[in-house]
Amino acid sequence: MNWFHPNKVIIQGIIDDQATFCALHMKTLGTDIIAGVCPGKGGTTVEGIPVFDLVEQVQTEFGKVEVSLIFVDPYQVLDAAQEAIAAGIRCIIVFTSKVPPQDTIALIKCAQQTNTLVLGPGSHGIVIPQQVCLGNLQPQFYQPGTVGLITSSRHLGYEVAAELNAAKLGSR
Repeated sequence: MNWFHPNKVIIQGIIDDQATFCALHMKTLGTDIIAGVCPGKGGTTVEGIPVFDLVEQVQTEFGKVEVSLIFVDPYQVLDAAQEAIAAGIRCIIVFTSKVPPQDTIALIKCAQQTNTLVLGPGSHGIVIPQQVCLGNLQPQFYQPGTVGLITSSRHLGYEVAAELNAAKLGSR
């Protein structure tokens, strides 16, 4: 997979405590969080990040968004993801777990039709050492290398990363 350093990232469901924590974490690592989206909360801010009611409003203000991180309730994930896809966002990371299976299937079908990359539900994000941090992973555990690491367990991922680092293989 070819990856890029995203210039414009939004967080759908930014008022969620985990979303706010991740936003602050990612901002300290240089991720460009331009806005949050939370219907009914438009016009407010979360830790200095402007909040909009709709993804479309963010794009009117800031232009094309590259990545959406989704932290909404499980039964709202499909709507949030479809809103992002309709707005032309082609990389979506769903942090919410326990999304209804039928909604997940509908999301995958929608993503396939639009060539959208979807990570999740239940994702912890993406780390490319010294380049990209999208999520709640701790990048200090990862070193550049040739091995891609995909895991559903953040803590076991750290263990595997440590082994890869010790073997001088690193991760990407």
